[in-house]
Amino acid sequence: WPAFWMYGEDEKHTWPEWGEYDIIEGTHGNSRVMTSLHSTGLCEQVGVQAGVHFAGSWDENTLGAPADSCNSAAQDQWQNQGCSQLGPSNSIGPRFNAMGGGTYAAEWDPAGERIRTWPEPESWGKPYSFFSLSPEACASKHFLNMRLVLDLNFCGDLGESNYADSCPDIAKSMSCAELVERHPERLNEAFWSISALDVYHQHKSVEHPLKLVVGTRSTTWPRTISVFLVVLSLVATAYLLWSRSKEMKSYQQLGCQLPIHASVHCDRRALRVLFTDD
Repeated sequence: WPAFWMYGEDEKHTWPEWGEYDIIEGTHGNSRVMTSLHSTGLCEQVGVQAGVHFAGSWDENTLGAPADSCNSAAQDQWQNQGCSQLGPSNSIGPRFNAMGGGTYAAEWDPAGERIRTWPEPESWGKPYSFFSLSPEACASKHFLNMRLVLDLNFCGDLGESNYADSCPDIAKSMSCAELVERHPERLNEAFWSISALDVYHQHKSVEHPLKLVVGTRSTTWPRTISVFLVVLSLVATAYLLWSRSKEMKSYQQLGCQLPIHASVHCDRRALRVLFTDD
């Protein structure tokens, strides 16, 4: 269960009080990337339509209806599902890796009342994922003080909940945890390979479009960027390779001298890399 995501939490505000934005994630052999939000109550996306507001599709809840409730306590969602949207085919998994990976861009924009994600920002166009942060749907106060996380869970809540459906033959003889413990050779492609991770914050002094550089390719945001943008080039699923020089350059472009720091937490069933700015 690889995931690149954001969440807010401290000693006085436990999850999901400050929300969670899962930029990209997937489980088992799924080939369509998933983007989700998790929040407290009064965060619904019933007015957001696939094909109108975003190019992807809604994931389904336990009733077979669109999973458009971000409330983590909603009764009709799968465990740890939230409001979930699916990207295009082969946007994660073996085929995605065989094609050389790709580039993802994510925008968290409280002022613009939206959260959007693109699979190939060089062409932009309609995002494959869109969530409204309007006061009527899901006020922006649901998502505060979030930090970036890259992790790889071997099973976990989501991986456990859809294990039998995604891996029916294996599930007949062993649980997800038993598979991890007994057959590590099946996880030899469980790693992240990242060529660049750029983080941009809106700055009042920025008056011109920002140029985003990923490897030898570049693209220009069509207007002054809103609040938060992440560009990620990756192949596969969970070992982290990243460039501090690229990150420092990204901040300098915005007149901010704060580098990004990362801490790594690893045990037998999970790898997590947490990015902070302190």
